[in-house]
Amino acid sequence: REQLFCIPADAFKGLMGAQLSSIPADAFRGLTRGQLKNIPAGAFGGLTALQLNNILAGVFKELMIEQLSSIPAGAFEGLRREQLFCIPADAFKGLMGEQLKNIPDCAFEGLTSEQLKNIPAEAFEGLTRGQLSNIPADAFGGVKAEQLKNIPAAAFGGLMTTAGKLKNIQADSFKGLTADQLNNINDWVFQGFTVKQLKNISSNSWSEILRKEKITIVKKKIQYLNTENLLRKTTSALLGGGGAAIMLRYKIMGSNFSSKNTLLAAVIGGIGISYLLHRYDIRLLRKVVNNKLNVLDNKSK
Repeated sequence: REQLFCIPADAFKGLMGAQLSSIPADAFRGLTRGQLKNIPAGAFGGLTALQLNNILAGVFKELMIEQLSSIPAGAFEGLRREQLFCIPADAFKGLMGEQLKNIPDCAFEGLTSEQLKNIPAEAFEGLTRGQLSNIPADAFGGVKAEQLKNIPAAAFGGLMTTAGKLKNIQADSFKGLTADQLNNINDWVFQGFTVKQLKNISSNSWSEILRKEKITIVKKKIQYLNTENLLRKTTSALLGGGGAAIMLRYKIMGSNFSSKNTLLAAVIGGIGISYLLHRYDIRLLRKVVNNKLNVLDNKSK
């Protein structure tokens, strides 16, 4: 370690992969920022997980795109949370799916929003459930639609509402959400969705679930929607539910179109499932939403 620390930074410009892989892992604790910056990108192909794990976190502040993309996928198994946190956001543009898949779940606790949004969309195909569940709440603000749609459906089981994680995902990012991804989200997580997020989930995704599953599956998910949260966005919900309101008036409620019925229609339309009025049993959905309205009525007394 002391010997490596004393090597001039410029000397590392001639380092080759075979030489780097021969350096004892413990010696990497002496690596400096200036030395790492001068290591040729190709030489990083010889880095091992144990060597990487021993590099001081602050040294990673000098890591560049070409260097990161040259690190063997297996070496990422040694990455620590504090190391990941120090990697420049721009360097994440070089991250590949196989590399991402090998990053320990706990290391994702150090991921920032700027880093996340620079990860190539195709790299998200390697994201796992455990990794997703460990991403900090504020980092979710960097998720883009093309990244979200590439996350494996099974990984969505790791999506949580805790600490505002779900709330921080931009509404537009849900435009690419597929039926399989939607179906893998835990039912209770739906209570954390906002009106804008729900509006951006395509009706095709809901429809695909109903073709693959039973309507009771969708009913179960809808039961977890936070009605009080929806009501705080009444104006937005009314706009989204305008079409549903008209259909409900003539198809279900007749001419007696009270304000409560308007709200019922708005909630249904606002969560993007008004299309169900044409093809599926509306009584099931109406019962769910009516139950929620009754709860709210009781709270207001």
